Amino acid sequence: MASGTLYLIPVPLGPVSPDTCLPPDTLAVARRLEYFVVERAKTARAHLKTMGHPQPIQALQIEELNEHTPGTAIPPLLAPLKAGRMSVCCPKPAALRWPTLALRWSWPRIAKALQSPR
Repeated sequence: MASGTLYLIPVPLGPVSPDTCLPPDTLAVARRLEYFVVERAKTARAHLKTMGHPQPIQALQIEELNEHTPGTAIPPLLAPLKAGRMSVCCPKPAALRWPTLALRWSWPRIAKALQSPR
């Protein structure tokens, strides 16, 4: 089974230029991706636009994963990752110095789904 790469890209709390708070390598990776798993699609689209994603935002595949997402919906969200595509999970908007806290509710669910043989 092929496996992709999961990138965790932090999202700033407010209207901050991504160039001032994210390293250039992180921005370069995010601009190459086409599949995103995010907490809120609307916020993610705005962040990707500010980030200067080269593709039209409407052409990107953006799926939501938040505290309301049932556990049964997580494996399909990760299917592209398991199939070998690069994917990104933008954690809940949080102060960049606390990304672990931002993932406390979603990361265990993601990790469990990635370990599943399905």
